[in-house]
Amino acid sequence: MRIICKIQLFIGLTFFLSVTSALADGWDPTSKAGARNSIADTRHNITVSYSSGGHVMDGWRNDYGAICVYCHTPHGANKQIQAPLWNRTVSYGNYTIYDKPTTLMRPVNQPGPSSLTCLSCHDGTIAIDSVLNMPFAGRSPDNSGASNNELGTSNTAFLDSWASNPAGLATANNHLVLGLEFGANPGPGPSTPGCAHCHAGGPNGFTVPVPDFRAFMLGTDLRNDHPVGITFPDTYTPVTDFNEPDVKLPGKMAFFDSNGNNYADKDEVR
Repeated sequence: MRIICKIQLFIGLTFFLSVTSALADGWDPTSKAGARNSIADTRHNITVSYSSGGHVMDGWRNDYGAICVYCHTPHGANKQIQAPLWNRTVSYGNYTIYDKPTTLMRPVNQPGPSSLTCLSCHDGTIAIDSVLNMPFAGRSPDNSGASNNELGTSNTAFLDSWASNPAGLATANNHLVLGLEFGANPGPGPSTPGCAHCHAGGPNGFTVPVPDFRAFMLGTDLRNDHPVGITFPDTYTPVTDFNEPDVKLPGKMAFFDSNGNNYADKDEVR
């Protein structure tokens, strides 16, 4: 009996630890986007193909029929920021950032490329489907109908030119943004509400239950959020609160060469 109890306890503990680990990695068994496999099963799948009811969103965002295209494109990527094959438009507006000294005593700048990739959706001002290069089209917001010019801001009229939504729903002048920090705020157009229009009881009384996503609605006031730019030092002194990298390649990268081979191995911090 004791052996059986120990086995049951071991199995139960193993299951608990495995579930706890999975949750820590982003798996959410209560969500239809459970994050169990690839990006197709996550909330970053803007096609919502993980849900049989995803086509309902076609009236509020273009369904480009491809998961990656909402952020990435193999050709004609955004040249405004140094981001990996970035297909999204970015905001030229200034963000409100910290105006107090940081604990690292470094100046705080406007968000850099790493932050702008997130903010291109999460600042709540850019349409969820605002891309530079639509699939099979070779078009861009600032030069509609011509070849992609690899830059541009969110352009609702350009987004309206996509006419391939499988559900046949019109998105004309109705491309939703994630929204700002509180409720259904205006987006790029005068009457464009945020996602909270339907998912948090918007002005028309629509309430489609979803988990509370206000934590992801960063807005343009970043004083209470993480994504801000930090200027790393060019020179290091005893009072500089940064560890100096072992190898510095000007204009390219710097890294900590833990094995002394003068090469940035995949497990070394750079």
